[in-house]
Amino acid sequence: MTDVLGLASIMTLYQAGNGIYNLFDKVLVLDGGKEVFYGPREEARPFMEELGFVCHEGSNVADFLTGVTVPTERIIRPDCETTFPRNAEMLYAEYQKSPVHARMIAEYDFPTSDEAAEKTRLFKERVAMEKDPRLPASSPLTAGFGTQVKACIIRQYQIIWGDKATFFVKQITCLSIVLIAGSLFYNAADDSRGLFLKGGALFFSLLFHTMLALAEVMNSFSGRPIMIKHRYFGYYHPAAFCIAQITSDIPVIFLSVSIFSVVLYFMVGLRSTAGAFFTYWVVLFASSMVSSVRCNPQLGQT
Repeated sequence: MTDVLGLASIMTLYQAGNGIYNLFDKVLVLDGGKEVFYGPREEARPFMEELGFVCHEGSNVADFLTGVTVPTERIIRPDCETTFPRNAEMLYAEYQKSPVHARMIAEYDFPTSDEAAEKTRLFKERVAMEKDPRLPASSPLTAGFGTQVKACIIRQYQIIWGDKATFFVKQITCLSIVLIAGSLFYNAADDSRGLFLKGGALFFSLLFHTMLALAEVMNSFSGRPIMIKHRYFGYYHPAAFCIAQITSDIPVIFLSVSIFSVVLYFMVGLRSTAGAFFTYWVVLFASSMVSSVRCNPQLGQT
């Protein structure tokens, strides 16, 4: 898009290799927030080498350009030990004397030129063609809401699968805790003597999954800046992210509640009927889902 429409793409990269560096047209070098060079990529290295800085053949050019501002990293030719620019002010003064500086000053009027206006118009037309026809013209989004939800759901499952260790550790931890809890209420009597134990087991079932949802609050807060950034960049609507997050929680909570219910229900010795068990399971699953949504700051609820 940068080459076709002549638009400016600004990027900051950490330790960019020569393959990435060679894709750019212009380079801006800063020292302490001050500009020391701005010009074509292919002229940046020769400019610095003329001032006495050494870039070995095959070295990373991007690291070389940033290294000229660091006294412990830059290498100086022996014949330039007394003349090379030692700080940002001296380096910028040398840059002002170069023909590169004059050419860059001449390009300052490009944003207001007819060529820039025409390319901007073409860019807007291309974005409008790619935009979902059901979206308002003023919307910064380009994909429909259904497409956004689908993309967000895929992203959420990829996040879960990318951290498989945490997922399995949670399930193993849940199984361990329910085995311990089940042993505390093990085989409660069916008469009034077991009423307190069975009531405690039911209360613990609800409390455990509520506390488990509260443990996700920190993860939700850490992901909130990403959601806000994606919203400002027009990637997707926050509602799509919320729906995707709830959808991705369903199989995780389903597995967790199922493990918990099967173990605790029969260890305590609650009523052995399908209706009673599935009523217990549904109540636990519903309370877990509600707690998970209620405790998620990314959904606008606290």
